[in-house]
Amino acid sequence: MGPSDYAIFLDDGGVMNDNLKRGHQWQMLVGEFFSCRYGGKAEVWAEANKNVIDVVIEISTSLHDTPDVDYETSKGETIRSWVEGMFNGAGRGLPPSSEYEDIFYSTARYVTPKVRAAYPGVVESIRALHEMGFTLHTASAEDSIDLDGYLTGMGVKELFSGLYGTDLIETWKLDGRFYRAILRDVGISARHAIIVDDSPKMLGHARELGAHVIQACLTGDHQPSFPHYLTHMGDLPQVVERVVGDV
Repeated sequence: MGPSDYAIFLDDGGVMNDNLKRGHQWQMLVGEFFSCRYGGKAEVWAEANKNVIDVVIEISTSLHDTPDVDYETSKGETIRSWVEGMFNGAGRGLPPSSEYEDIFYSTARYVTPKVRAAYPGVVESIRALHEMGFTLHTASAEDSIDLDGYLTGMGVKELFSGLYGTDLIETWKLDGRFYRAILRDVGISARHAIIVDDSPKMLGHARELGAHVIQACLTGDHQPSFPHYLTHMGDLPQVVERVVGDV
């Protein structure tokens, strides 16, 4: 089998973009957006975002682990907790709840294309893989709207066929169900999928399904746990070629 027989699924944070760099930029850009839209000082809104984000992540994670809470309900609660945390943290009155979703997604549309946090070599590798004939998708815990913005800012969005995006499959990135839902939506079998991620847990689930896996070890958070791994994203095309050659 050749490149056209495979689809490559790239995680975002920890693989394409550096979450640490991105977090600092988010605070500044969120401050700009809220200051322009609702008034007040940008630094006050930025501080509100800094203070609320860990609470929102905790709430969201707890909801993910609650079996009787569906995706839509969990997402709605995540949006509510973030919007209300922002306005409460900035000392502002809450907007109508009917506006929460628009605030949440309008913020993403403003912030994500302006972020510059790509790992060295990742843009070149994406372009090379596309030119080699591989089909490219993302496979991230973020929303597709965020991925659209980040990849637009990187100048490579047009090279991707799909931006998964838990929202596109209404499945949180927790276990093998996430990859099964994506593969079903794309319409390919696991043996034609190459998953690039930094999480040993998620890569283990992908491998159990029969997918080929490549671990990104860029941050020092994870040691190599799989035969094929990366310490620099510029090496991705060569590692993908080794994966295909081993089949």
